[in-house]
Amino acid sequence: MKATRRLFILGSGAFALGAGRAIASSAKTNLRIGVISDIHITKKGLADELYIYGSDTIFRKTLKYFRERKVDAVVIAGDMANTGLIKELNLVGDAWKEIFPNNKGIDGAHVEPVFIYGNHDTGAWGNKNLSELINSDPSGVWKRAFGWDYAPVGIVDVKGYKFVTVNWGHGKELPKFLEEHKDELKGTKPFFYVQHIHPAGTHTGERESDTTVSDALSNFPNAVAFSGHSHESLALDNAIWQGKYTSIGTSALSYIWLPDQCIDNHNSPATSPMTWASDLGKDAMIVEVLDNGVLSIESRQMVDDEPLCGLRMVAVPPRGGDESWAY
Repeated sequence: MKATRRLFILGSGAFALGAGRAIASSAKTNLRIGVISDIHITKKGLADELYIYGSDTIFRKTLKYFRERKVDAVVIAGDMANTGLIKELNLVGDAWKEIFPNNKGIDGAHVEPVFIYGNHDTGAWGNKNLSELINSDPSGVWKRAFGWDYAPVGIVDVKGYKFVTVNWGHGKELPKFLEEHKDELKGTKPFFYVQHIHPAGTHTGERESDTTVSDALSNFPNAVAFSGHSHESLALDNAIWQGKYTSIGTSALSYIWLPDQCIDNHNSPATSPMTWASDLGKDAMIVEVLDNGVLSIESRQMVDDEPLCGLRMVAVPPRGGDESWAY
């Protein structure tokens, strides 16, 4: 069997981390993105609450790591608030403003926040008082929490790279939006798409959107989708998918689902001593866009500040042969 670069990187452990860095160092980095999802914030956390569900401690720690890495943008692919409460979203905004004041990084350069609502942000989740819910005024609550305007479907430019965002419940609007913006999106230069649930036919069968989004993105081979919701570890093979476009799972910063094949009929959250695949796992990514049309993806477990696997090099648009991530 031919050993592809994809299998080599996944199968070579610590060596692959060095090999990936060698590949990345041979090309210029045009853009650096910090990527997280499903942070599920409930309360202001204490310094030692790294494993406490709902605490904002690990979120703040991750933002500080992104600041140290001098990212150009931070993606949060939904489920910022845990139970749809305004006070939960305000904690997210407070942390962002503290660590990236005026949307500026450690050197004073602009850092673009690319955030979206997920189903936990817009649901009621047993809360009875409508006035306390984000969904009572999604646009106004967003503006008060973060300081910038909310757009159900939007687009932003970061150092010449486009980011298209779709908030929970607005996926049906994507085809028209992409058609309206096709002149600025088409070509070979990657553009990024952010929604909460995985596009259909990509990572998992149980936690996917309908085919609307995937059909629309299929017209853009240079599209790179970021999505969460499934809470699947970044260490898994299916964190990256390529077909007519590229899709990257963003895992979760709150807890990780164990794969079904590891434990029969497990309940949520499953408990395991393995922090890469349990409720103890809290995953994040640094994605670098290289000038040779390749993404360099660093996956980390943020409690212990350790890499989950070697650097993964993903060509965009998808290519055949050793550089393919197609299933």
